[in-house]
Amino acid sequence: MNAHRNNGQAMVESLERRSMMSAVAEADFNGDGRLDKAVVTSPTTITVSLRNADNTTYTVSAVLTTPKNQPIQDVAASLFTGDNKMDIVATGSKNSGPYSVVWMNNGDGTFTYLEPFKFKGNPKWWI
Repeated sequence: MNAHRNNGQAMVESLERRSMMSAVAEADFNGDGRLDKAVVTSPTTITVSLRNADNTTYTVSAVLTTPKNQPIQDVAASLFTGDNKMDIVATGSKNSGPYSVVWMNNGDGTFTYLEPFKFKGNPKWWI
C-alpha cells in the first residue's frame, strides 16, 4: 500500500512506503495541535509517528505490539480513558472471536497498554 498526501502547494508527496500498511488512524497524540499517525506496520504492530513542526515530516514516538501476537485488522483513535488524550485501539479476530486492544495515551506521544477488564458472570452486551 502506498500513502500520499497533499503538501498544500498543489503537489502530492509520497509518504514512507511500508510493506504492511493496512490501517491508519490520525489524531493529535502529543497535544501540539498537529495530526499525528498510528499505522499498522506489521500483523501485530502499530507504529505511532508524530508530525514535526515543519508539518512535512514525522518522527516515530512509539511502537506498539499486541499481547499474545494478536493480529491487527484495524486501528482507531478515540477518548477511552476520559483524560482528553487520544488513545489507540486495535481490533481483530482469531478463532476465539473478535477482540480489541487499547493503549492509553501518556500525553507525550507514548502509550501504555491498558489491561482488559473482565466481566463477572455472563455479560449480555459488550462495549
